[in-house]
Amino acid sequence: MRGALAGLLLLWSTVVWSTVAWADQSVRDLSRALQLPQMARVLQRTGLEFGLGFDEGWLDGQGGALWQDRVGSIYAPGRYLEGFEQALDRHLSPEQRHALLSYYVTPRGQQAVALERAAFAAYQDPDVSDAAQMMAAGIDSSDPLVQAAGRLIAALDLVERNTAASINSQLALLRGLDQAGASGFGSAAQAQVWAQEPEIRADAAEWLAGFYVLSLQPLSAEARDAYVHISESPAGLALNAALFEGYVAVNRQMSRELGAALAAALTASSL
Repeated sequence: MRGALAGLLLLWSTVVWSTVAWADQSVRDLSRALQLPQMARVLQRTGLEFGLGFDEGWLDGQGGALWQDRVGSIYAPGRYLEGFEQALDRHLSPEQRHALLSYYVTPRGQQAVALERAAFAAYQDPDVSDAAQMMAAGIDSSDPLVQAAGRLIAALDLVERNTAASINSQLALLRGLDQAGASGFGSAAQAQVWAQEPEIRADAAEWLAGFYVLSLQPLSAEARDAYVHISESPAGLALNAALFEGYVAVNRQMSRELGAALAAALTASSL
């Protein structure tokens, strides 16, 4: 689930900036303001770790440089960034882009983005995410911090969106394996994924509660309210939907490609 929630954030490391030629200036400006190149870099790193893990788990450590190169080509950072920017270009009107930029380029907006990206980067460490979830569970539901986190999660429909993203990613991997000729990954295996939906949803709810408590906690009450307000606005809702669409589309394709590559590697190792 931690990998599926990859849908959103970070702050450090050298980033390869690759804007797409078709994107107009407002899309590029919004992409920078939201630190999407940094987010793409974190998602790439998470994907690389996930894909390379199949070498030991499935290929008995025999994948070598060939498997590393294949996984690296699938999880190229530019693919995530392009997916995000294409979705912004398709789904945000000029007026919505202007409204979002009016907030996100301000010091207050940049602080909220930076904290969210930093929280996501830190959350890749299971110890950090577990501690944050325990902290969130221990705070009274009437606390303004918990209420702000809950408002964001509900308004943006994040539990359902992340549950769907996780299921779609797992199904795409299995379909890639199945369509490439690997046995045992057809309808029965895919049905097992659907059977895990309640567990995935519960995991998503806990993950998100801890994440937003962690990312919102450093903000002042006024800054927190401003962030929740822009997120709940029509432009903020459109932004959230666009980012999820961009992430899910790219990640589903990557998972399918990873499944096909894994099937090819398994076939080669059995010869």
